[in-house]
Amino acid sequence: MIRSIRIEDIPLINNLINDKNYVVNNYELNKNANIYILNNEIVAFISYRILYERTELDYIFVKEEARKKGIASMLIADMIEKCKENNVETIDLEVNSSNERAINLYQKFGFKIIGKREKYYNGVDALMMILEVR
Repeated sequence: MIRSIRIEDIPLINNLINDKNYVVNNYELNKNANIYILNNEIVAFISYRILYERTELDYIFVKEEARKKGIASMLIADMIEKCKENNVETIDLEVNSSNERAINLYQKFGFKIIGKREKYYNGVDALMMILEVR
């Protein structure tokens, strides 16, 4: 089940993702932030911003034990559908160039690599990707 983030979810999500470079806070409530619940437990999180005709995918995470079940695909498909409903033209993101699983997932949805930021993630390049929604 996908649902919007609630304030009481924030500490649970921060414990789940355990990412010192990304901390979920009340700001996420003002963006499109959704969670995926499986067996009454939060197992995934996605956060993105719709900015008029474009969207920025900020963060997506699926708990290790819940991976390879299509949850990330469901969250991305839901985001794309909401973007279409809001007349978004493009969705863009950055991804660590060594994260092949994520890159393959994004490419499955039609995202294209349009550039890179050298040594962006502690010495590893970031790939910039975009999806034309319309």
